Amino acid sequence: MDMIEHITPSNRGDSVAVTMPPLDALARQWPLIEPLLRRATDRWSCYEPVDVLQRVMLGQLALWTVVEDTELVAVIVTEARQYPRCRVLEVLFVGGKGNAVQRWYQPVLDALDRQAEAAGCDHIAAFGRRGWQRMGFEITGVTLMRRLRG
Repeated sequence: MDMIEHITPSNRGDSVAVTMPPLDALARQWPLIEPLLRRATDRWSCYEPVDVLQRVMLGQLALWTVVEDTELVAVIVTEARQYPRCRVLEVLFVGGKGNAVQRWYQPVLDALDRQAEAAGCDHIAAFGRRGWQRMGFEITGVTLMRRLRG
């Protein structure tokens, strides 16, 4: 997959680049990526950012970066999963800063669509907040968690 997946002008005239950086670039950018990713992983106690990094390095997860003009504004983590009757690209985490999502969500969706098609997926599923409904996702249920310890 090409490193740069989508570049488009944003509403401010800046460019938005949605990339899946190679591992060496990911390692160099980790000090900037980790705090954004932590904002998403803190909502779910099953992952720490380093767990995501490890699975990305093993090829089990994909990590996308969203750069607006020259600033890293968001990271997205995906996983292609095979179920008995279909293959699904799951968006596990989206962590960003500011309220700029309106400027970059369409390039992200375009990149995810291309990743899902390339992976032979039938659907894209997102585990996130209700706000993603405004970006073309349908709410088909909710994810509930009952903590037993901790």
